Amino acid sequence: MQKPADTNFPIHGVIANRWSPRAFRADPVSTEQLGALFEAARWGASCCNAQPWHYLAATSSDTSVVGSRRASSASTRCSVASPS
Repeated sequence: MQKPADTNFPIHGVIANRWSPRAFRADPVSTEQLGALFEAARWGASCCNAQPWHYLAATSSDTSVVGSRRASSASTRCSVASPS
């Protein structure tokens, strides 16, 4: 899908042509895949090693749980157990 960004100044083609889907697959993400994703994110660089990010992994299809967790976890760090 090609929907280049409408910009006021020239930007790199990779950025201008990036695609941000707003739909997700119905099949669940495995614990191993989540673990790998969070491990890669954990090793990501941050300015001054501030590590200002927070992650929320929703494993339920109940969307009301996600909204209430997001609001209550704004200042809580989460950890993901390593798969055994």
